[in-house]
Amino acid sequence: AKTSVQGILLLGVTPLEMTYLDYFEDEGVGYTRSNVQVVVPRRVHRDGQPKDENMNDDIDHPEERIIQSHAYIWAQGASKLDL
Repeated sequence: AKTSVQGILLLGVTPLEMTYLDYFEDEGVGYTRSNVQVVVPRRVHRDGQPKDENMNDDIDHPEERIIQSHAYIWAQGASKLDL
């Protein structure tokens, strides 16, 4: 099943930092680290040039790219979520 969520993509994470994240996220118990495809929007101006911070949002359109990454997926089931 294809699902999607919005999140934050961390780039340049070292293996040691991944170990820290695994510990913090309780990997294997609370969450499972999985390989995922991340769709990253890149804002571009109508002329195809990268968006300048000073451009108005109403004159640009998104262009996407796909990145292979990891995500921590909740492994305890919906009944255990504290919503």
